[in-house]
Amino acid sequence: MSLERDLAVLAEAVEWPETPDLAGRLRLEPRRRSHRRRILAVVLVLLAGAAAVPEVRAAVGRVLGFAGGERVERTTEPPRPGPRLDLGAAVTLEQAQRRAGFHVGVPQAQTVLGARLGGALGDRTVSLLLPSGAVLSQRPGRAAIFAAKQVGPGVEVSWVDVNGRQAVWIGSGPRSLVVMRKDGTEKQWSAAVPGAGVLLWDHAGVALRLETRASRAEALAIAESVR
Repeated sequence: MSLERDLAVLAEAVEWPETPDLAGRLRLEPRRRSHRRRILAVVLVLLAGAAAVPEVRAAVGRVLGFAGGERVERTTEPPRPGPRLDLGAAVTLEQAQRRAGFHVGVPQAQTVLGARLGGALGDRTVSLLLPSGAVLSQRPGRAAIFAAKQVGPGVEVSWVDVNGRQAVWIGSGPRSLVVMRKDGTEKQWSAAVPGAGVLLWDHAGVALRLETRASRAEALAIAESVR
């Protein structure tokens, strides 16, 4: 995957605040923030995050790309196992929609069995429990770039398409999720669904991740049905 394409995905995933009209107040010629400046800002955030976890970065062979608010890294050895990803407190779907403050997409191809709010991925993360143990998690893009998906040697990583948008599919195998916490420290988590693959993508400023034991084709069908 090219650097230009990686940065394009990041620029789309991040919610950028509107620039205040300072020029009008100061009677200066207005200047618009360029697309290149937005991309540079994202890169600086990622570099700062990498520097904050040197013990994690030392084991990284290369960065494969970015999707679903996660930096996908290929490690030189299998990641250390951690506790299962904390999905937060049980809530109803209606409560999750109201408290999260953003539109929570629901897969039309699956029945939602339950919902969780908060947990390791942030207070506004909503996780929908689907049949066969699958979990669809969603969080606002502006809160999303603080996690690194570490993938061990030999684990499948492939770039796919979800309704015309770039996504990444990571097959079952040794992997972990390193999450930066509010105090600047990091915690390593294992999959919420043991033995599952994970599909990562972004849509309309929301980062999405689907953990499922289903095949890549079935995971894509679920993702493309989210409305």
